[in-house]
Amino acid sequence: MPDSADTAPRVTSQIVEAKLQANRIFEEVVRDQSFQPVSQHLPGANRFLRSAIVEALLSDAGKLGPAILSQGLKHNDEFVRQTAANALASIDSQDAIDALSAEVTIGNVHYCASSIRALGKMRSKEASSALISQLALSNVHIRLVTVEALAHYKNPDATRPLIKLLRDRDYNVRKAVIVTLGKIGDPRAAAPIMTSVSHNDICPIDAVVESLGNIGNVSAVGFVCSVLSTRGEVARSAAAEALGKLRHDGSVQSLCKAIRDPSSNVRRKAVEALSRIQSRDSIPALKARLTLLGREPNSEIRSEITKLLAVLDPPALRTSKLPRAVERDTPKPESRPRPHNAATKPEARPRIIEEPKHDMDD
Repeated sequence: MPDSADTAPRVTSQIVEAKLQANRIFEEVVRDQSFQPVSQHLPGANRFLRSAIVEALLSDAGKLGPAILSQGLKHNDEFVRQTAANALASIDSQDAIDALSAEVTIGNVHYCASSIRALGKMRSKEASSALISQLALSNVHIRLVTVEALAHYKNPDATRPLIKLLRDRDYNVRKAVIVTLGKIGDPRAAAPIMTSVSHNDICPIDAVVESLGNIGNVSAVGFVCSVLSTRGEVARSAAAEALGKLRHDGSVQSLCKAIRDPSSNVRRKAVEALSRIQSRDSIPALKARLTLLGREPNSEIRSEITKLLAVLDPPALRTSKLPRAVERDTPKPESRPRPHNAATKPEARPRIIEEPKHDMDD
């Protein structure tokens, strides 16, 4: 086994040599105005040289420009294409967007995936619009990668085109659409998602309710509550978590039932959701989980219930039958002094004086 004391200097020297070689390659690219030196050295390079070349390209991509970097998008090696695409993404200019979009338009599945993912790393609205325009392409793989890339944006302009893909013939595309719509968070997507679920196996129901929770449209409360009461364990757990995000009083009754679920994970998510909703209507159900008959078996969940009850039902509220506001507004009856007359005074007890005892002999 090599000594670590000898290995560290050797690795350091390899990294230094790799950076020097990467700088020489970069200078060749700038001098020749061609991506060919990178394409020539990158595929067969060791990990140190690969890393150094990528670092050099990303740090000084602006010196090369989209015209040179776009040459790498057509290389046979996937890592070369990915490196060129990421370098274009770091520029994030309209020319870089056009170069990446042009490669996608060609429709070569093997080459354009790197360009689509690079567009997803940009933060400009123009890059998002370029991705939206790719959703209509016929290739399933291109549509899937494009939908996944749009998840990095919160552009509501993508909502309507994505809703149309809820009926896509490919299961993976439909699933990716649900996840992306949840990340965009446009309330308009809630109703189409719920409608589509009833028509086909759009995607796992847990992904559906998770996205509905992320969207935050309270119109989905009834649908998510139905999942909480009828579906499998994974779906019930996701439904409880989604109801916590929706934070609507209409879900309290369903969550109170869920804290008696056979699954400890579902019970935990239900208690967490009730903690976010903060409704006093949940107090009786929560207290029941601490009694001897209905005791919660999981100590961590019991602890969370106790903490929640301390917030919802503190001692100050427990001792009063009226709400605080009512107590404040209700006038208290005036206290009248008790009359001290002779009739009301208790009779004085007679004082008993014991006579001294005398001896019989006297």
